[in-house]
Amino acid sequence: MTEANLNITNILLGIMAAASVLQALVLIGLGVMAFRLYRQTLQTVRDIERRQIAPLAAQLTALMAKVDGILDDVKDATARVTRQTERVDSAIHQTMHRVDETVR
Repeated sequence: MTEANLNITNILLGIMAAASVLQALVLIGLGVMAFRLYRQTLQTVRDIERRQIAPLAAQLTALMAKVDGILDDVKDATARVTRQTERVDSAIHQTMHRVDETVR
């Protein structure tokens, strides 16, 4: 009776070992598939970046260069207007001072 129980136990242990090996193989297969999917996804992202994002970045860089040039022109014009305004203001103050001196 003990020998029969041991045989049954050995058979069950063999089945469990085979199931464990099968599970390990399935997990290894899933790992390999996941890695391949990861590589394919990474390649797709790189392709999209090369085809879509890189040209947009180049256009944005060119646009920013134009905007910087325009802003420099605006800054120069603002500085000129400020200088002219100060000259006109100074001339008005001098004229008012001379008129005040003449009136006295």
